[in-house]
Amino acid sequence: MAFLPVMLRLGDLPILVVGGGAVATRKIAKLVDHGAMVRIVARNVAPGLAALAGREDRVECHVRAFRESDLEGVAAVFCATGDEAFEEKLAGIAEERGLLFS
Repeated sequence: MAFLPVMLRLGDLPILVVGGGAVATRKIAKLVDHGAMVRIVARNVAPGLAALAGREDRVECHVRAFRESDLEGVAAVFCATGDEAFEEKLAGIAEERGLLFS
C-alpha cells in the first residue's frame, strides 16, 4: 500500500481510531489538538489513552472489538493495531465506504 502525506482540515469531523496503544495515543492527541471528534475502539487501552479519553469531551472510548457499525457517521479511519492482516481488511472496508484511511 502506497502512502501520500496530505493535510486535512479536521474541524469537527468525526474520526474513528481503531487501537488503544502508544501509537493510537499519539495519533488521538494530535487529532484532538486539531479539533477532531474522536471515537476510539480498542480491546485494550493504554493508561495514557484512558487519561486522555477521560478528560477530553471530544473523545469517546469503547473498550471492545471493532464492529463494522463503528464506521457509521465517521469521515476517516485511523488504524493503530499493529495487526497487518486486520489493517488491510479494515482499509478495504473503509475504501468500499468511501472513507479516508490511515
